[in-house]
Amino acid sequence: HNGYIYVEDLDMYLNVYHRHITDDSDPKYKDRNARFICIDHMEFDENGKIKPVKMTSEWKYENGEISVVE
Repeated sequence: HNGYIYVEDLDMYLNVYHRHITDDSDPKYKDRNARFICIDHMEFDENGKIKPVKMTSEWKYENGEISVVE
């Protein structure tokens, strides 16, 4: 399940959801029931439909711009 937030000052929608991370090499991910909150940018196509949301692991907001941290 997920939700969204509209940031009026930026005229931007954000998709909020959770996911599981199953990285066996890191002990903090050993609990298979652990969920991590994720927030990603939502974009719309020319017909107003939501484009597929790209799941990211980190992003930043600077000077009015959102960028994915590679």
